[in-house]
Amino acid sequence: MAAMPKITGFLDLRYQYSNEANNYASGRNGFDVRRVYLGMSGAVTKDLTYRVLADFETTPKILDALVEYKPLSFLSVQAGQFKVPLTLENPYSPATLETAEFSQAVTALVTDIDGNKNNGRDIGIGVNGSALAQKGFNLIEYKLAVLNGNVINALDNNKSKDYLATLYINPLKPLTIGGSYYTGKFGPEATKYTRDRYSVGAKYDDGKLLVRSEYIAGKTAAIESKGFYASAAYYVTKKIQPVLKYDTYKSNDAVATTPITNYIAGVNYWISPKARVQLNYTHKDYKDTSKSDYDCLVAQLLVSF
Repeated sequence: MAAMPKITGFLDLRYQYSNEANNYASGRNGFDVRRVYLGMSGAVTKDLTYRVLADFETTPKILDALVEYKPLSFLSVQAGQFKVPLTLENPYSPATLETAEFSQAVTALVTDIDGNKNNGRDIGIGVNGSALAQKGFNLIEYKLAVLNGNVINALDNNKSKDYLATLYINPLKPLTIGGSYYTGKFGPEATKYTRDRYSVGAKYDDGKLLVRSEYIAGKTAAIESKGFYASAAYYVTKKIQPVLKYDTYKSNDAVATTPITNYIAGVNYWISPKARVQLNYTHKDYKDTSKSDYDCLVAQLLVSF
């Protein structure tokens, strides 16, 4: 008989303040409930598991709804709606991400699909595998997926499917070197256009020191975009983790004034393994001189259960 489902959840309570003009209009001035996740997971059999996750922050929406079959220790197949393994950063949960925001390129090219907040997810079938097992890790990991390429919780609206391939090489247990490639079509059949994405990066995480950096680029119709980030975090004690991040993104490579660069400094304070306070200070620098640079402070209480 299958075990009872496990109920999980996540609360993200935030305060923001910025010195930009009309900060109240941008929403970066005051308190808000940013995320309210409630999930359920369990096993139907030893090899067949499921997971459902919804966000109740405003209008409830399904984030994850997937079934995973793992016939072998080094191979699994999942079907449904899930986080796509595109870039090293997108698979992170907000509960574990070292900064308050995902990188600009990840947000623009992966998390959101042309302004639709997909939370880095899509609907389809994925295969996850590994090879050359070592003590506690695998030298090679790969992830393949066939996806709708549409917004979440919706049917595909064209005849095309999107394809994703990701390869991770782990020379050492804490070190990952990875790359991803994604190609597909977006939009209704009559007006669909090509959407390509790729990333290359590396991550070192030994449980105390985390360093992660990626170059992420994409082509949406005729517009080429690119971004880069480098992030470092270190536990000076078991509860205190300072963070630094450089994050730049150029939304249109053909327009010299589009780059935006964020300089981020912060600290995470872990109240318990499932609760932390997160403080981030960001200086936003516009290449476009018609826009004013500004500073922003974010304080969050993140609680998982």
